Order: sequence, then C-alpha cells, then structure tokens
Amino acid sequence: MRKWKASLATRRKKLTRKMVDTAQRFEEIEEVVSELRRTDGDGISIVLVGSAARNLLTDDSDIDLMLIGTTRPAVPRSFPGFHIQSSSVAEFLRNLQNGEDFEIWCVRLGIPLYDGGQWAHIVASDEARQWPRWELKVSHGARRLFLARSLLEMGDNEAATEELVYTLGHIARALLLQAGVFPLSRPELAGQLRTLGYPHLAAIHEQLRGFEVNTRVLVRALSYAKRLLCHLDREVYAACADEQRSRAKLKSLRGT
Repeated sequence: MRKWKASLATRRKKLTRKMVDTAQRFEEIEEVVSELRRTDGDGISIVLVGSAARNLLTDDSDIDLMLIGTTRPAVPRSFPGFHIQSSSVAEFLRNLQNGEDFEIWCVRLGIPLYDGGQWAHIVASDEARQWPRWELKVSHGARRLFLARSLLEMGDNEAATEELVYTLGHIARALLLQAGVFPLSRPELAGQLRTLGYPHLAAIHEQLRGFEVNTRVLVRALSYAKRLLCHLDREVYAACADEQRSRAKLKSLRGT
C-alpha cells in the first residue's frame, strides 16, 4: 500500500488533465447528433453516456454516445473526440435482461439527446429495472487481464496499460455491485472504492489512468488484478484461464 501511495504522490504533478464542462462542447455534440439523424432518420434515439453525462469530462476525454434504433443504426463515419456505439432495441433489451451493467448504466444515468420513441420504450420496460450481475464483470475482467499480459509480454506497455485500466474497472464495478452500490462513471470509481474500503485498488486504477508506468508497475498490477478476480470468483476465473489456454494451444497448432 505505502509503495503505491508513494509512487502516486511522486507522479501526481505530471497529471495534465483538466476538467471541462460538458456544456462547453455542446455545439460539437449538436453537430454530431444532427449528422446521425440525417444518416439514420428520426426513427432513432441518441443518448449521452459516460463521463460527459456526469459532467466529468477532461480535456482528453471522448464524448460517449449510444445510438439505438429498431434495427441497429449505422454510424456513418468516425467522429474525432467521440466514441459512438449502436444497438437495436431488441439487443439493448436483451442485454438489460442479462444484467449487463453498461446498458443498465445508460438507463439509470444516460441523458437522451434525441428520442424517436425507442428510448422511452426501453426506459419504461421491465428489463430496465434489472440490477447488474456482478458475476459478469469477473469474466470480462479476466479476459482483459489475459490480453494485458500478452501485450506486456510483447513489450507494448502502452496497450497493456490501457487493458489493465479496463481490467481494474471491471473488478471495481464487480466489487461495488456485489456490495449493492451502483458504479458511477470511470472518474468517480476511485472515490466509490475508497468509501467501500478498497483504497489500494483506487490508487492503482488512478495511477494507470493518469501516468506513464514502467514494466515493474504493470507486473504488480497484473498480479494484484488476478488476486482480486480470484477473490471475487475463483471458479469463473479458472474457467476463463482454461479457455485462454485452449485458445493459445489451438493458435499454436494452427501455426505449425
């Protein structure tokens, strides 16, 4: 614990992110919404999600949008500074029913920017009342962990760091959901984890999100993430590990 805190303290001055009011980028958001409606027509819903919906954007944050239609709407092109996901109503409802936390987050905390009726239908559905299944986060986190390890072995520390941020995010959400606490946006997770009694996890997650880290730090983060995943559900982690080994073996056989 002390080592992580000391490392974080010595690097904190390098953190250059600056909070940006979502309203300052509203003109950009309006332009993107207009283009999406021109492409897909008015029979869609567009929902603001992620840190922008919580007014916690930083100057290097993407704005996250969820695009929903009767069938999955097309995203016409890449929009710099935006991350846009799309889904059909049926797919979105199915994920709600299955307890996927992203869709449930959208329903609870997303802000509709335009609604052609699909969003109102989703929010009024029985599926919208689901509580996320924390168990799903264990398998999601384990798969991200294995990818991070592979990237680190290849020497791609930057990509490994990104995957570890996702890994620890899945773990954080699993712990919160297991305790009956609904996870908020990524910038808010550290505070929630400290309140729950996981300051060590909060410090590591913040460090990986905010600073360049060396191989030694990444190796320690991998080990810590594995321990937490096993703590949450050792059997699910073991099943994911077996699946990963089988895939690696099959890939090796194909290469010979």
